[in-house]
Amino acid sequence: MKKYFAYLICALFLFPLLPNTAFSQNEHPGYYQQWFDRHKDENGEVPSRLHLDWYQHDLRQSQRLATRGISSVASIEQLATATTQGGRTRAILVDERDNNRIFAGSVSGGLWRSDDAGQNWTAINDAASNLSVTCLAQNPVKPTEIYYGTGENRNSGQPFGVGIFKSTDGGQTFNLLKNTEGVNDMTRVNFLTHSPNKDAIIYAATYNGLYISTNAGDTWTKILAGNISGIISFPDGHALATVQGSGIFIAPDGRTFTQISNVDFPPSAVGRIALANCKAFPQTVFALFGSPRYDDQDANMGIYRSFDGGKNWVFRSDSSNVNNGRIGPTYTSYCLMLGVSPTDTNAVVIGSVNSKISGDGGKTWRSYNSGHSDNHVITPIGNSNFFFAGNDGGIYKGDWGTNATTNASRGYSTTQFYGGNYAPTGKIAVGGTQDNGSWRYNGNTMTKIQGADGGFAHVSQQDADLAYASIQNGVVNRTLNFQSTANFGSITPTTAVAEGVNFINLYEINPANGNQLYYRTNKGLWRTLNTGTKWERMHTSTISSIQAIGVSDNTNPSVYIGGANCFYRIDSAAKATTADSDFVDLRTSVPAAIKNDAWGNISFQPKNATILYVGLTSQTNSPRIYKVTKANTANPEWTDLQGNLPARLTVYQVQAHPDRPDSVLYAATAFGLYITNDGGKTWVKETRVPNVAIYEMKLRVNDRTLFLFTHGRSVWYLQLTDFTTTKTQDIGAWALNIYPNPANDVLNIETATPLSIVQVFDVQGREILTSKNTQNISTASFKSGLYFIKAFDEKGRFVTKSFVKN
Repeated sequence: MKKYFAYLICALFLFPLLPNTAFSQNEHPGYYQQWFDRHKDENGEVPSRLHLDWYQHDLRQSQRLATRGISSVASIEQLATATTQGGRTRAILVDERDNNRIFAGSVSGGLWRSDDAGQNWTAINDAASNLSVTCLAQNPVKPTEIYYGTGENRNSGQPFGVGIFKSTDGGQTFNLLKNTEGVNDMTRVNFLTHSPNKDAIIYAATYNGLYISTNAGDTWTKILAGNISGIISFPDGHALATVQGSGIFIAPDGRTFTQISNVDFPPSAVGRIALANCKAFPQTVFALFGSPRYDDQDANMGIYRSFDGGKNWVFRSDSSNVNNGRIGPTYTSYCLMLGVSPTDTNAVVIGSVNSKISGDGGKTWRSYNSGHSDNHVITPIGNSNFFFAGNDGGIYKGDWGTNATTNASRGYSTTQFYGGNYAPTGKIAVGGTQDNGSWRYNGNTMTKIQGADGGFAHVSQQDADLAYASIQNGVVNRTLNFQSTANFGSITPTTAVAEGVNFINLYEINPANGNQLYYRTNKGLWRTLNTGTKWERMHTSTISSIQAIGVSDNTNPSVYIGGANCFYRIDSAAKATTADSDFVDLRTSVPAAIKNDAWGNISFQPKNATILYVGLTSQTNSPRIYKVTKANTANPEWTDLQGNLPARLTVYQVQAHPDRPDSVLYAATAFGLYITNDGGKTWVKETRVPNVAIYEMKLRVNDRTLFLFTHGRSVWYLQLTDFTTTKTQDIGAWALNIYPNPANDVLNIETATPLSIVQVFDVQGREILTSKNTQNISTASFKSGLYFIKAFDEKGRFVTKSFVKN
């Protein structure tokens, strides 16, 4: 298991500064390198402000496009919303006014709020320009002011942040602070700390400097250089900050920092340094020094305590008596957690992969179960004996004095899926996730079926008990009882793995024969025709850069492989033997502008395997979606379907509606789901799906269902409109009445047409509310101004009307 952590942790928290930073000898590229290679632009970099560009593009389009018509999605549902499985969490805030109100930030699933002390959670600000939430802070003087920062310190396969968001209404709504919008240093905000007694002073610790605002976030000034990994503001006005790779700095005036050099801190180079102090005795501070290493020897380098606000320090312990055989803080470069009880200076919790608790101020330690590995944040719950811990599994509630831990992630659906697939019938799916294993979805039930980092997964469409689930580094497992116990055994093609594989390695199933799998390596394509009992290489020559595999729905299928400078077809891919001559080279057909671009997944037009759809993941300025016709010939024809999609938008997969494949298409992107009803000329954002990356999208043709496997918001189930029974009438003819208009606290809705859902948008096209209450909506929290209500009927058709809020 440790070796899996070695690959995982180093993969997910690798680079201290810029995306093209060179690897050191102790670093393993893992998933980050895979992610980076598939997203880099023409200059070999991942652009930093694309999310803002995409967001602003969508706002412009929403104001220009007509809103009446027929939706091609009848209903949208996030599966297993009551699950207690969360995802990577780096930010937790307990509201000063009400300790039952909790805010949490997922690194790719956005901002969430609980109003019942973590028993249930609701996503907020889903339509924001960025869902990578990394830190939270509240103004203790004006507690209605809440801030959150975006962008992980190291690019672990997550997008850059866009800056800092602020709420002035207690966390009901948030807006991006203009002076942080798109600012390079603000694309990785590590921590936010507010002055405990000054109502307008807040600090932002970023990967490239410490910033201070003295006017509640309106403007910011850089006051310390470096990758800031910790910051504390004290009631007397002085401040402490830590700089990764350097040490601890102190500012008596809260602005002018000098390095503390009169203490025997670890003499060698250090990594991250965490800081925490006691609320009741704020001058009592602890510092946890992490190692700069990026492998499984990484451990904490020392824990220190100060009684005078950081002027003087005393060594308490180091890894030799904390780790007890390396079961304590390791991989501190990726995950580092430090917390102190708000009332007891002797109660301290530290964590990284695993966690420890101390009752004597950090001198001795005992094991503590924080609920999941890879711990990132700990937040006291008021002055109580409890705290919340955030880790790669979500949110857990702990006790400063005991080893008691309870799951607090119910409804906190922030799991990061790499890929997945559906079962033959029902709302049943399987998929693999970051550090949370593989899962079976059955409607509202979510069951873990294997651990480690889950990858691509499949279910046979002929035998619902036959399923496959992979983990990192090319390992593939199989079960023959997926519907019940789902006991998996390895069928890993070890000889294929020796050719080199991706951290999350692609393989595809034949939809018409679940015994067949097609598996990519860095040198070619492998197959099994008997559920993994025997694997064989399909050619002798080397074919590199395979990033996509498409398998037609035939027992002896056509298989397409594609990627940067790679496009081949294999006809009758399940015949007894194959040779190099069976690989038809189609590379010359690929448009010159995209020859070196990375591919998303290959999809087929329903019921026509000679038409393909290709999404491109490189964030270049060329079209990102193509339709490939005559794919069964020596000269396929490529048609650009970019239309009005945002420029450089990563497209992971495209699917076509079974009833209207020439006109109605769906694009799974790095910024949510887009739909076209005119064959790719005009694309519209589906606002019922968050602005989250959708790594894989599978279409079950026979019942018109789409399954979305998102990297941050779990699995979604879409029932597409049945156009064989739906009339294309003018929905504007509905008798929809809304009153009173202007509205005060409640807007009533009247119509003879049964409704399924209503949405409210502001004049900028931002979604304000989505509700299944189709009779009335509360507008009490809305600001004065013009809004639009969009009402959907049970067939997915909709009508839009405007109203004014007083």
